[in-house]
Amino acid sequence: MNQNEAASTHENTRPTPRNTSRQSKAGDQSLFIRLGPSARRLGVSLTKLNWLHDNDPTFPRKIRLSRRCVGFRRADLDAWLDMKAEEAAGEDIA
Repeated sequence: MNQNEAASTHENTRPTPRNTSRQSKAGDQSLFIRLGPSARRLGVSLTKLNWLHDNDPTFPRKIRLSRRCVGFRRADLDAWLDMKAEEAAGEDIA
């Protein structure tokens, strides 16, 4: 067997990823967003994200899935952003 045949055989025997349908359905619409992506979504640093969590009573609460897996519900972040946008729009009018 030459190198091309070996490479071709190896490519054909790779395992397919599990949960492919779940991953593709979730995409950007996942229910849970970890801290880094949450900060990027809001356009703030991780420090500011933690400050908001600790000091703004309207900010969504963190969810701890495990000892090292912490994040937010996507819907909670979106609702908070919408609320802040409405507040800002009201201030511009007044």
